[in-house]
Amino acid sequence: MPRRQTTHQKKHWGRRILITLLVIAAICGISVAFFPQINNTWRNANGGNDTPADKAVKATVIKALDSKKNGNVITDGVIDATTHAIDTTKMSTVMAAAQDQDTATKLLTQSGLNSNVAQLVTSALFKTSAFDGVRESLANGDYYGVYKAAKKLNNTDTTSLIGQ
Repeated sequence: MPRRQTTHQKKHWGRRILITLLVIAAICGISVAFFPQINNTWRNANGGNDTPADKAVKATVIKALDSKKNGNVITDGVIDATTHAIDTTKMSTVMAAAQDQDTATKLLTQSGLNSNVAQLVTSALFKTSAFDGVRESLANGDYYGVYKAAKKLNNTDTTSLIGQ
């Protein structure tokens, strides 16, 4: 009896690579679209501890603040105190402070600010509508939203607030 000849199907590597790349692109797109929710879920699952994204955001803010040092002892001391407070405060605490004025005042007081000054600062931040976008995005853990709102804030006139 003659043996059956089996034919080997030719493998289409190009098609497999294309499908793999499309799946990876879809996963990345979903991750970017739902990043704040994923990051917040991860933070809540870890008991409020900072996520790698939180640490990266803090490091970026600290780096930006350190670049503003000018050699003035008073200014540099304030920047050092601020960077230390940012580094040691959990992002979940900062998010809670962005939602509530009393919590923000307590956080500033714990960070070493005079209670009267902390009350004045938080009152200005919560009553000035220009800061609403930054506070709401920060309260939701949407760092890109904070960035966009802060860029918009740079274009508005906040000198009257700074004067207070």
